[in-house]
Amino acid sequence: MSELKELLITNFIQSTAEFDETKSRLHFLSGRISTLEKKLESAFLSASGETLKQISDYTQLRQAVEDVVSAGEQKLHYQGKYRQIMNRIELVSEVSKVIF
Repeated sequence: MSELKELLITNFIQSTAEFDETKSRLHFLSGRISTLEKKLESAFLSASGETLKQISDYTQLRQAVEDVVSAGEQKLHYQGKYRQIMNRIELVSEVSKVIF
């Protein structure tokens, strides 16, 4: 029984650490997406009119779009990971109620 308790505690500690890391990463990505969206808007505005013909403006605009999409994909990944960790912590909590 004590081995099971140790296993549950270890799993809970690992899940909590992973949860904190994932939460921190989600917070970072939310800020990054906001910054990248502002950069995208700025790049789009500067690429309007005559300057749109310049290759550098196209490149900046394309890079801004790619950055927003990439950060969004990363955020979705970490949101899924966040849900998995929450489910694992919930399971460990339910099992510990029965054991303890």
